[in-house]
Amino acid sequence: MTGCSSGLQFNTEPMTPGQMLGRAALVFVGTIERQSFISWPFLRIPGQDATYWRVLDRTVRIEAILKGQEDRKLIDVYELSWVPGFLGEGYIDPGGALGPWRRLKLLRGFLRHPDPRLREEACRYLSAGGFAQDECRTLPGAYYDGLEPSLDWLRNRHWESKLARQYWAWSFAEKTRPRGKDELKLFTTINDQKLRQEFCRLFQHEFPNDRDNGCPAGQPPPATIVTVNGDVPLLGEWPAATP
Repeated sequence: MTGCSSGLQFNTEPMTPGQMLGRAALVFVGTIERQSFISWPFLRIPGQDATYWRVLDRTVRIEAILKGQEDRKLIDVYELSWVPGFLGEGYIDPGGALGPWRRLKLLRGFLRHPDPRLREEACRYLSAGGFAQDECRTLPGAYYDGLEPSLDWLRNRHWESKLARQYWAWSFAEKTRPRGKDELKLFTTINDQKLRQEFCRLFQHEFPNDRDNGCPAGQPPPATIVTVNGDVPLLGEWPAATP
């Protein structure tokens, strides 16, 4: 069947949202009920390193049709998705729905979970991002003594010492684009306390009315869990480790 199907096309053509809507035969609002990466033996990415490109299969429940016609309530949507090696398949954020700041707070929420495996996975992900969000490695109780710290630790320390201010300037110049402010918030939670204080000062000067950030720098970085009523902030000191 793979050989008979039209397959997936890797499209690098830049398009505006309006152009995308004009090209689409079906436009709908829906809820993602399931997603998984599937094997696609003949996947080819022209001119690209295909190592991290995967085919993502999502089952979507259609809630409203905005353009076109579709009688089914559940449909499968396939997409070519780039998965960085450090990210892993378990942390894909469909369509960037969470955003960098909320995703960071949720991961820090997992650092408080009673299951040590979830704490370890959350710490792995925070540490592997390369933006010095790795205070979890030194939390009370030594949750993560078994992790291999060398490469991630060195990468984060290099980012702090050589690149942090440069990346702040780049992000600040783009602060008005979607999620630009969210990305600046990440600088208010980095591991280096001196730099965190500096970025808190810069952030609060630019956004004096924002209360959802990592400032003041002396408090634990914000952490969040999700309940049926929405996100709930987790306050106070980190809990002691449990087996």
